[in-house]
Amino acid sequence: MVDPFKRLTVDFWVTDLHGEEIGIRQKEQYRSKSRYFTLDMDIIGKYKEDGKGVGFIALRRKIWEKGDLDGRLVIRMFTDEGRWLGSIEEVVSEEIKRSIGSNDIIPVFLVTIPKHRYVIWLEKVHRRLGLGEIYVFNYIDEKENKTYTYVIDEKRLTIGSDWEVYHFSSSKKSAVIDSKKLNIGGRVDIDVYSEEVAKNRIISTVIALFSSTLKYKGDIERRIRKRLNSLKDGSWRYKLDRGEIKILRNPRRILA
Repeated sequence: MVDPFKRLTVDFWVTDLHGEEIGIRQKEQYRSKSRYFTLDMDIIGKYKEDGKGVGFIALRRKIWEKGDLDGRLVIRMFTDEGRWLGSIEEVVSEEIKRSIGSNDIIPVFLVTIPKHRYVIWLEKVHRRLGLGEIYVFNYIDEKENKTYTYVIDEKRLTIGSDWEVYHFSSSKKSAVIDSKKLNIGGRVDIDVYSEEVAKNRIISTVIALFSSTLKYKGDIERRIRKRLNSLKDGSWRYKLDRGEIKILRNPRRILA
């Protein structure tokens, strides 16, 4: 077995750290470092690179717990000092549209990373039953303005939630995601076999953030199914929260 160039780890804790457990002073320090560490943030786990603690993963608890119909997932990653490393958030309005169009359950996420000019859409694509799930995302190289499509392909018949990551134009694995559900609290190890990916801050962060959503994957899919049923019988209509409205706004509207 070839040794990976790098190992990334998302290590979920058994219980999340709420504001009172973090400590008011510590939470204020995080907020002073980054506006992305909001009042409703709960730290849910540790982020490591090659076994060394680099930072932590935090969940916007208030938004997630708005309920099955109106809640959505927003996860952010920070350094141990509180500097923002990236965010992944569920885009419910897009999930509804794409799930209806494909007659499937289609989770959709938006990834934002500091100092990267482009937002990154990461979404499940429709696939025939029995073949596992596939997620895709595009990485745009800012220097060359070229796009590179990466595929996150579920491995079947494994314990936990395991995935292989590869560039669309190559048959070689870029990374392997191993979700250890039997571990207390849960842990996801990401072995990066591509030197290019290991050295690329953007792609590595996208893969780590995707891995942080796996703990909530079942709940997200159940919620999408419930929303579709409620829309179909006319008992509910989705009202976007301020955060989702902001990311979907037309950036050129002021030029009209």
